[in-house]
Amino acid sequence: MKPVPLLVALVSVGIALSAVSWVSRSGIATGEGSTDGGAHSPTEKSQNPLTISKTGPYPKAVLENGMHEFGSIELGQTGRHVFVVHNEGDAPLVLKKGLVQCKCTVPEISDEPVTVAPGETLEIPMTWKPADPMEEFHQMAQIWTNDPENQELELHVKGAVERLFYLLPKGEWQVNRASDDEASQFGGVLMSPLLDEFEIVDYTSSTDALTVEFEPFSKADLKVDKMKSGYRIRGSITGETPVGKFRETLTLVTNMAEGRKVTISLAGIFPGPFSILGKDWIGSLMQLKLGDVKASEGRTAKLVMFVTREGEPIQLEVKETNPPFLKLDIERDETFNVPSREKFLLTVTVPPGSPQGSWNGDDAATIIVGTNRENAPELELGVEMVVK
Repeated sequence: MKPVPLLVALVSVGIALSAVSWVSRSGIATGEGSTDGGAHSPTEKSQNPLTISKTGPYPKAVLENGMHEFGSIELGQTGRHVFVVHNEGDAPLVLKKGLVQCKCTVPEISDEPVTVAPGETLEIPMTWKPADPMEEFHQMAQIWTNDPENQELELHVKGAVERLFYLLPKGEWQVNRASDDEASQFGGVLMSPLLDEFEIVDYTSSTDALTVEFEPFSKADLKVDKMKSGYRIRGSITGETPVGKFRETLTLVTNMAEGRKVTISLAGIFPGPFSILGKDWIGSLMQLKLGDVKASEGRTAKLVMFVTREGEPIQLEVKETNPPFLKLDIERDETFNVPSREKFLLTVTVPPGSPQGSWNGDDAATIIVGTNRENAPELELGVEMVVK
């Protein structure tokens, strides 16, 4: 079990949660698509399929409470409420399921007409399982009746749907390291809109070189809208970091429901002794953006690379390119005479007649360059391109 130290440094954050679902008696809001007896659009019309007697005696449909407000639930949970319908009339009351606003909201009543005798009641359970966070969740299900004075009953459920926790920043947390003399740093926050308090009780990581510190928000500090509790998180990766892209994971163990674990993806770029300049070169990604390339013409890009001197001159050799048709030529600039650095001219080539394809994002092309440096044995360059 690792100790969980407190962190004094503050991390400023902001979050906005907004998703509104609107319902009215005459219009039904769009849901998640329709199914048999499922969600319907605002413009869809329907007629009462039941026969309404023109002469008495008549049934009388009385719905105890057509609106159930459930407060807040966690995204992924299923809510359930039982609506009660009384027949206070003198004839059998017939009920039939009508339209439902969204397939995420389901009244548990037979598709066939259901009869309620005079003086009797019928319980109609309704369940809902929202698919997305919503600041205002409001859904309705329709029940047809043969009561001439109340031919339609509406069962409403209303509340908020929240994730149990939010991580900021979203997605991968970037690990920043500018030089060999600095540790790789990262930071962010973990917050909950549902829990008045929670604890981070332990953590694990994909590397022993990672250390992390936490500080719980005080009520005074927690000024993010709708958040009830949270932690500031700051960590570092010490020791030798491989040159180029690296990815690690940090898993937080909490005392949330069922000992919920929260995994954070960490990603960064460590340039090491290399500094590359040139058009379309993105240093923060160690990547060349070639964009669209005509297969019949190919393309060439030229870059300049400076390398910090460390004893004997560095030796560079292309070890691998993926895809194989991609080429990299490396030329030492013998006229460059600076004691602290060496200079190289790099030429990246997509030859004419190259196969068509897309190499972008996680599937970007790569060039692996080997060196004679123990502290930087390899350099990986990325290339994004679409060969047409």
